[in-house]
Amino acid sequence: QKNDTKAQHAKEYILSTYPNSPYALIIKDPKSAEGANAEKNVIKNYYTETYELFTQKNYLECLNKSNDALIRFLKNDYTPKFAYLRALSEGYLYGADSLEKGLIQVTVKYSKSEVYDQAKAILDAVKKQKSSYNPNDTLNNPNNLPSTTYSYNESAQHYCLIVVNGTQDVNAVKESISDFNSQFFSTNKYDLISLPKGEKTFINIRTFKNKDDAMEYYNFLNSKPEIFKSLDKKDYQVFAISIENVAVLLKKLDVEEYKVFFNSKYIGIKQ
Repeated sequence: QKNDTKAQHAKEYILSTYPNSPYALIIKDPKSAEGANAEKNVIKNYYTETYELFTQKNYLECLNKSNDALIRFLKNDYTPKFAYLRALSEGYLYGADSLEKGLIQVTVKYSKSEVYDQAKAILDAVKKQKSSYNPNDTLNNPNNLPSTTYSYNESAQHYCLIVVNGTQDVNAVKESISDFNSQFFSTNKYDLISLPKGEKTFINIRTFKNKDDAMEYYNFLNSKPEIFKSLDKKDYQVFAISIENVAVLLKKLDVEEYKVFFNSKYIGIKQ
């Protein structure tokens, strides 16, 4: 309206009363608005990718991306949503106790967010009946927790999984695998994720197109024993494993049971 006097007054009021607000930053540097919008788009797209993983029941990938987002991005409008996806993914992977713990954090830290009502409803149901409750996804469709039975699917995406026993230092192994990937698989750009669980650490090398792709990597990795020189041979095991079976293994934590399945279906060793 070209009322410079009132505009100046409003400007001074914002700068003096809310000096650290986004609006004050834009007044001080109009170009910062462009950067802020660009950052919002990055976060929005990252959330969309993460949520799609959840709807595809790829709970381990969803959990990893949710954790990454909560560390990578400053507090923003999507922070509660990432925390909520993390809680649900942990519920599917690790059971009701993990789900309850994650939802408590969501309802306490983000009580004014749009996910609060959903999180609170699920949390109340978990508390009433932990043993039989199956969490709902964000579309309010009931889903079961992961099956406790391993399935064989040659065409499914796979990981190469290294299970390290006890409190072994896995950093040296991870560095060796990273160097190995850089030397022999630089164009594949495999991710390397470690997940402590109970008395074991699960090192995931991901993602392989199918069983044959994973087994080719598995065989080549096992032909390089120097990669594992920091570990005693009895303290680690290497497997190829489908994404679906990773969720089952992380829930049951029975590595010997999966070893029997792996030897039978992947190696051809019957027991």
